[in-house]
Amino acid sequence: MEKMNGLDSTIEALCRDATEIMIGKTAHKRQKWRRTGESVTLDDVFDYEAVLVFSINDKTFKETNSYRATIQYLTNHPAYSSATNKVGYWGQPQVLIQRILSESLSLINGEVVISPEIAKSVLIHLKDFLNSSEITYEAKARLLGVKLTTPTVPISNDILLVKLTDEEMNKMQPYTDEYQWLGAKSNLLDHDTEVRFTLKIPIDSDKQLPLLSTQNSASTESDVVFKDIISTLRLYKPGLIELGPRGASSFFLNTGFTSNIYALPVILSEMEIGISDIEPLQNSYRIIRGCRSNDSVLDRALHRFLLARQRHDFSDRLVDFVIAWESLLLTVNKNAIRDELSYRFGINGSSILFESGAERNRFAGRKLMNTVYAVRSLIVHGASNDEVEKELTKADFTSIDSLVGNIEEKLRHVISWISRLDVEDRPYIKSGGWEQLLWGTDDTTSKSSEPRDAN
Repeated sequence: MEKMNGLDSTIEALCRDATEIMIGKTAHKRQKWRRTGESVTLDDVFDYEAVLVFSINDKTFKETNSYRATIQYLTNHPAYSSATNKVGYWGQPQVLIQRILSESLSLINGEVVISPEIAKSVLIHLKDFLNSSEITYEAKARLLGVKLTTPTVPISNDILLVKLTDEEMNKMQPYTDEYQWLGAKSNLLDHDTEVRFTLKIPIDSDKQLPLLSTQNSASTESDVVFKDIISTLRLYKPGLIELGPRGASSFFLNTGFTSNIYALPVILSEMEIGISDIEPLQNSYRIIRGCRSNDSVLDRALHRFLLARQRHDFSDRLVDFVIAWESLLLTVNKNAIRDELSYRFGINGSSILFESGAERNRFAGRKLMNTVYAVRSLIVHGASNDEVEKELTKADFTSIDSLVGNIEEKLRHVISWISRLDVEDRPYIKSGGWEQLLWGTDDTTSKSSEPRDAN
């Protein structure tokens, strides 16, 4: 342990005095939901940190020599005296002392212990933090409805999906009296997958409270990645999933954890992710990240695809999927077409299904796309359920959800195929691109993922 200019004995006395003033005080009993294996129970938990905070803010503790000496040290030492100018209220000497002691608090064999060694280490780290040129935040978000069959799944070099242990989930589980977000409910313990990554936020010394202001940047940047990850999963596989509690924290600062304002619908099946999913999942992440910057048509299609993936009503979902298809199929040479829409939808749809390998029979592909377009038109123009079912029956679909599942999977396949083409070779961008898919050419080689057949 690094020596801190004779401060060691003062810190040791501070920890000892804080421990002694806590002796005999009754900890408030609160409750937490906890998981052990397959069992979830509501357990009593004693809040010793609240006892510590109450005790060290008592006049008796503040009059101890150790407290006064620590206040004086933090006020006068150059490394700590500027803390309030950098992190505001959280940099006040009395608040720093509370933070140091809270970090050093533990319960060992039923006894409250405030470790001087940990307190000294926290003080050293605090000095490094206050003198940093950038702040490292660890961002985390619970993924609701995602089940890992392996301990970790890398999405990129910096982003990791992690299967949480019972101990980790129980530690993060808030008290039941903290119902301002979904995480206080017991059902959060049914979701043991978390996404993690780090952010390095540079400090702008020209800003007021420069260190504290990094929280805003960390919150904004982490939210972008969280949304990209949930979009990646929705693009890759079917299944009802949502983002759970999420936030980012550094050694001293955190953005606070937030959650959706609505409750998660009942999840009937989980999205399972294992080792075999790593490579295609990473490819889906590259599609999500890459389409924005170089292909506005694919970006529009993806936007509607992801909206559809969040719909609970199959009719709404189908309408959004068809809009996604239209973004691709009814664009020629980068421009939207306005004539013969249903004809173009069917012909271009059949061609791209064939070329991508999503449907190897052109006639079946055109029949499917014509059905999709007809059902969508019936829905948006207020047709009765009987009329919709009649159209579905003509195409041998037993229900609208079976049609939706079919076109979703094929659209997923087509988006992946398009992403592997050079941007200028994508059929809605390339001059004569749709005609080439329909008729083929003698002087070019197909870039499809599978060879053509004779259908």
